[in-house]
This record gives sequence, structure tokens and C-alpha cells, in this order.
Amino acid sequence: MRAITALLILALIISCASRSDSKDSKPVLSIADPLEYGLDQEEIDQIEEHVQWAIDSAFISGAVALIAREDKIIYQRAFGFSDREKSKAMSLDNIFRFASMSKPITSTAVMQLIEQGKLSTDDPLSKFIPAFADVEVLETFNEKDSTFSTVPIEREITVHHLLTHTSGIPYSVFHPVAGAIYPQYDFVEAWTKDKRTLETNIPKQAKAPLMHQPGEAWTYGTNIDVLGYIVEKVSGMPLNQYFEENIFRPLDMHDTGFYLSDENAERLVDVWLTPKADENLPDLFVTDYPISGAKTYFAGGAGLVGTASDYLKFASAILNKGTLGEAQILKTATVDRMFANQIDTLRLDEGIGFGYGGEVRLTENEDGINIGQWGWDGYWQTYFRIDTQNDMVMILLTNAFNNPKWDEILGGFEMKVVQAIED
Repeated sequence: MRAITALLILALIISCASRSDSKDSKPVLSIADPLEYGLDQEEIDQIEEHVQWAIDSAFISGAVALIAREDKIIYQRAFGFSDREKSKAMSLDNIFRFASMSKPITSTAVMQLIEQGKLSTDDPLSKFIPAFADVEVLETFNEKDSTFSTVPIEREITVHHLLTHTSGIPYSVFHPVAGAIYPQYDFVEAWTKDKRTLETNIPKQAKAPLMHQPGEAWTYGTNIDVLGYIVEKVSGMPLNQYFEENIFRPLDMHDTGFYLSDENAERLVDVWLTPKADENLPDLFVTDYPISGAKTYFAGGAGLVGTASDYLKFASAILNKGTLGEAQILKTATVDRMFANQIDTLRLDEGIGFGYGGEVRLTENEDGINIGQWGWDGYWQTYFRIDTQNDMVMILLTNAFNNPKWDEILGGFEMKVVQAIED
């Protein structure tokens, strides 16, 4: 009886202490008055007019916009509708396909393993996937019959090449030569409803030729999906489990994952098809992959879905040098490496280099976008940027296809926010 009483008292003490610690802990990403952080009503109106213009012009059906500064949410709003029929109002807790905004998260997982000494940026890819030791490089291509010749690889693909998209592995949908050659090798390059896994899919890519020698150019492709498989091999966990234990749970990203339960399927935003879009989309563009199919393929470069608020938690942790509240997912020095240009003199565009996980601005542009800004976009027209000079995260999530004004919508949002904060 005394033992039972002692245990009850101990449990009460622990419970009280826990409540006290929670009460005294620093709020994470609390909501604040935008005016106190440099955003007045006139500037908010201009941002909202820009997003509403995109909806009224039928380029998107809806969006969620979010701005945070110094760990304070200073603006968040849901616009328009979440379905093609425009019958469901968009809400802040709607779930979007992140597509390539998955890449910074997978790159973070890689950097965690590098911190632990389980990986190095100098490690050859063949150390983890032996088939890539013998990969060939395209030499000639005949457009008439799609025949081609190859030459041996001069240097092995490394983890660095994969992190920076300099391996020579492209997305075939964006590369006309790879588009003609790659289908014969039977591997998927993004999401899929088929019963595939990273283990059964990624090694098939080693049979296809690279588009250039590793390190010679920046070629956007499935590099991060390959890294996702490496994370599985090094950690001994499926990629979804690794993310859950090492990134999502620590940051309380409870609505982010590769696939949705029936319970959450209703929150998934429809992909908006802009006028004249082909509704008979090829397999790559299947839009219900998060809610149907085998649900066995964890595309680290393209497959995650989630909410704007969840992605803000991840982006804020990166902005804060790996820390959010009491959670630490990376060390300061590691984040510094991610923010640094890692592609030497290669460029994505004028003034834009690439770090580990995202593009990095190397020169201020004519619209006032700051040096050091880091982030990435997603195929279904999602966007986030970390502005280190203004201690700010900007997020704009839509889900649309064949949008001719994608750059104008996302770029205009970014420009209006940065200029408003700096005025």
C-alpha cells in the first residue's frame, strides 16, 4: 500500500512539473501584429490583390499564404477554393502536394547523417548502390531514331553531386534527350501509385546514361530521390519512418507525410487545371497518388504532402540554424553549409547558386531580393523562401498544373513581401 501511495505521489509531482515547464516554455511561432514587424495594412492589401488576381484570372483556384518574422506569424490567409468545382473554401489546414519542396527535407535528413559521421559529401554513390559504379555518360544522340552512344564515367558520382544536382541525372520530363531514352529503363522519377519501393526502383537508374560527366553542369533531376534511398540504407529505416522520428515528430509536423489516411483525404487540395490544360495527363501527373494506390514508394524528391503551417515549422528550424523551440534537428555549422553556394561557378540563373537543399541568392536582384535568400519551389506551384537578412520565412502554396503565370505569381508574391518589409 505504501509503495502504491508513493508511486501516486511521484506521478503527481511529475505531472505538476510537466505542466509548469510547459507553462513557462517559450512559445514557438506565435501570432503577432504584422505592423510591429514591418507589414502595414496597405502592404497587406497589395499582397492580397496579387494573389486574388491569380485566382480571378483562373491561373489558380486558391492558395494559402504565410509570412513569419523572428518566429512570429505576422500574416496568414487562405484564398479562394480547394476544389476544381470551386465549392469548398480554402482553409489554413488544407493539405497540399509539396512536390519538390520535399527536397529540402530529404537533404536535411542527409545532413543529419553527415553530422553523425554515417555519411560524407565525398562518399561515392557506388558505396551504397554498387550498380552506379558502372554508369555510362551520354556521348551522341540521334533524334531520328533515339539511338545513342555513351562513354565511361570519368569520376564517380558523390553525395555532393547528388545534393547539388550536378551528377548528370536529369528529370526526363524536363530533358528532351532523356525523355526519349529513359522510358525503356522502367523506373519512376517522382510519385507513383504502383507497388514500387526505393530499393526496387533506384538501382534501375544506374542502367540509364547520365546526361553529362558528374560536376560539369547543374541538371535538375532525381538526385534527391536517390539520396532518399541512401538515407534508408544508412539509417536502416524506411524513409517515411526516418522523417517521422528525426524531423516531423521533433518539429510537431503532424500533417506531413508521403500518403494520407482516409480521414485526412478530404483536406487534400485538388490540382487546378488552368484553361487549355490537357486533362488526359500522363502517368507522371497522376494527382491522387497521396490517397490511393500501393502507397509503398517514398519519393524524397517529390512525394511529400502537408500544410503551410507544418512547412513553416521546418523552414523556421532551418532559418534558426537547426533549432525550433526545444527541438534541434541540425547544428549551426551544418545549416551554414546548406546556405553556402556549393556549385562553384555554375549558376541556375543570373545571381543564383545552389547550396545543400535549395537555391541561394548570391547577388541582390533589381527587385531587392536579398543576398543569402534560400529555398525552393514545387512542381504543383508551391513556394517557400528563407530570407536570412530579414529573419523571415515566406510561403505560398497552390496546387495547379499548366499555369503560364507561375513565375509571375510566385515571384510577385516574393517581391511584394520583401519590399514591404524593407520599406
